[in-house]
Amino acid sequence: MFTSVKSKISPIVAAAVAVASPVGVSANEIALTLANQDISFVGSFAGFEDGAYVILVDGQEWRVPAVLVTCKGEACFETVTASTGS
Repeated sequence: MFTSVKSKISPIVAAAVAVASPVGVSANEIALTLANQDISFVGSFAGFEDGAYVILVDGQEWRVPAVLVTCKGEACFETVTASTGS
């Protein structure tokens, strides 16, 4: 799933949406930052489906897997991973 997101991000688009960690976002805005990257998507929260955030950035809908990003904003979900106990 990451490859489909990665393939949609051209260097120009990544540069356009790359921002430093935002100080704050409005109630409907979220900031998704790719793990181990300096790339963030800041936009309007549009939903959470199949383990992915749906975010509107400049009128385009992006589906970003929650396990690949950290999220800042009131609309963020806490992701839980299953562990195998001993």
